Amino acid sequence: MIVLFPKVPQKVDQTFMMRMQELIRDGFQQVNSRRFAQDRVLLAGEDGLIYRLYVDNTGTLQIEAVSGNALD
Repeated sequence: MIVLFPKVPQKVDQTFMMRMQELIRDGFQQVNSRRFAQDRVLLAGEDGLIYRLYVDNTGTLQIEAVSGNALD
């Protein structure tokens, strides 16, 4: 799943935050069930570096940089 977020304006207002919430909700709606649970989420930083977000077996969120900047 790829969710494209708009560029953050200099002044974040309620309309922008509501739009972001809507994009996140819509993006995750299709995978918001045990049947479609994913083992990780890949996030791209502003500089293009890719980070993996996942939960370990203790339930702790972990973030690690992924080699390179490809979304493979």
